[in-house]
Amino acid sequence: MKESILDYIGFTGELYCELSSRMTDREIADRELHISPSTLSKWKKANGIADYNYSFFEFSFDDWVSKMEEGLSEEEVAKEYGFQSFTTYIQYKKRKGIPLKYARVYQKKEII
Repeated sequence: MKESILDYIGFTGELYCELSSRMTDREIADRELHISPSTLSKWKKANGIADYNYSFFEFSFDDWVSKMEEGLSEEEVAKEYGFQSFTTYIQYKKRKGIPLKYARVYQKKEII
């Protein structure tokens, strides 16, 4: 198997875990390693590291609307669900199809 640049510089799973607790993969690749995110992704796959850190609680669109109706800010919602990084929270919302901004039109309408 061809050695990757990350193996060559001695990057380890432990280093990745430490960085990923406070940064997204894009931030790790760009700021810390100066490589493309796809290079990091390939290294993770080769080393058996999952693509997403599920140290947070999953939530649905309805859960999100409920928190917004309670008056919580996006940052408060992110913390309540255990997201270490606001960027990771936004990425999660995008994957789930949850809008980036709350609007009153998302409130459930009661049928009389």
